[in-house]
Amino acid sequence: MSNPPLHALAYVSRISAPLSRAKLNEIVAGAIEFNGQNDLSGALIFDGTSFFQYIEGRESDLASAYERICASRSHVVLLELLNGAVPVRRFAGWEMFYAESAPSGIEGLNWLPGREPSDSARRDIVASSLRFFWQSFQEKQGVIDLA
Repeated sequence: MSNPPLHALAYVSRISAPLSRAKLNEIVAGAIEFNGQNDLSGALIFDGTSFFQYIEGRESDLASAYERICASRSHVVLLELLNGAVPVRRFAGWEMFYAESAPSGIEGLNWLPGREPSDSARRDIVASSLRFFWQSFQEKQGVIDLA
């Protein structure tokens, strides 16, 4: 019997109000717990104004996670960047990799409805954002391989 196909979801959103350290810790802890219970892995980056998240797992589990994410009052203007099949897990073993960054251009991904870039431009922006994710992840792990 084969494993169900993997899917991934990436989105960007703006915070709805300034977040305290305690609230950020609560958000990350909740994501780690939920993802661990649902065999999801992924990464979350917060730059002080915007979230960028990539999560991966079975499609049905991702749907449950996305419902939870959309219901959160911590953020607004949530825009889905990627939602589809992926060949492998990029964050295997990580219920939720979390990093904070200085303002990094994440807010540039947060397009106004009706003002989204073309599909090819969107793919390029998402790909560069995922490279940023992966680089941040590897740096945190002490593994630097930018090839």
